[in-house]
Amino acid sequence: EEKRLRDMRKGREAMIARIRSTHRGKSSLPGFTSHYDDTLQSRLNQLVSLSEDNRGNGDSSIWMLSETGDPLWDVLEERQQSKQHRATEMSDGDGQSRTATTATTLILGNQMGYSVNDEKLLLGTRTVREVSLGSLSLLTSQCITITHHYLDRFDSTHG
Repeated sequence: EEKRLRDMRKGREAMIARIRSTHRGKSSLPGFTSHYDDTLQSRLNQLVSLSEDNRGNGDSSIWMLSETGDPLWDVLEERQQSKQHRATEMSDGDGQSRTATTATTLILGNQMGYSVNDEKLLLGTRTVREVSLGSLSLLTSQCITITHHYLDRFDSTHG
């Protein structure tokens, strides 16, 4: 077990090194934020705070990926309908609508899943919603790829 975990850690570190070397000289990787010496609790507190700050400006979502959550495609559809509803409510007097911004954080576990404490913390946070790619357990890298596909497909069909 220790050897397997060590090998996975080495693989992850090699992947991070490759990504960093391709983005050398750039301030940060696009779409990613690295947090060191941080806890899930403090990160959630910050995300919940942002969610509450943005309540009037759009939608800030925190999604926890799991096999038992609501289907991601359905959640995207709901979000689109909510966005359209808000756009109608936010239109000004001349029929022009203001665009609401949407920020989403997707939380993924590793190949072992969430720890009992992390799962309890996430499920106990009112702004966290469980979403799913299906009942089959997948590798984190597969989840990222499939989620990107869903988002790309959704954006292309819902403009």
